[in-house]
Amino acid sequence: ARARFHGLDGFWRTVVEECAGPDQVGAALEGIRAEGFHLLPPTAPETLRCQGRVRFLLIHAQGSLESIDADVTHEICQLASYRGHELFVEAGQAVVPTVDGFTYGGCVRLAHADLGQLESDDAFVEAVCREPDGGLWKIVALP
Repeated sequence: ARARFHGLDGFWRTVVEECAGPDQVGAALEGIRAEGFHLLPPTAPETLRCQGRVRFLLIHAQGSLESIDADVTHEICQLASYRGHELFVEAGQAVVPTVDGFTYGGCVRLAHADLGQLESDDAFVEAVCREPDGGLWKIVALP
């Protein structure tokens, strides 16, 4: 098994599958089928097919989320390593700076054969979350 069994409702699974092949969840499901378990590789791959990660979309301010910038979201979706995203906040919602697994705004799946491309795309996503003006989040202070 090359992945944790819990967290993010399996959001991370496609990144693991692209990078390393079958993950713990898939192996467990195949193990239920009598004919399926023997089809799994006997060991983890020695090298990854590509590099991948899940980037949490951190929130760096407190206030009311006025909007999520559609143009920035589109730019994220156009990244070479983009594999999908999920948002957990919406306009009009009160937000606080991310401090734990319950206060981030969403996450993005990233994977690419070129580590430099992956790191560049990941840095872009991190930067647009930090940008107070013109970034992903438009947050207005509450009175």
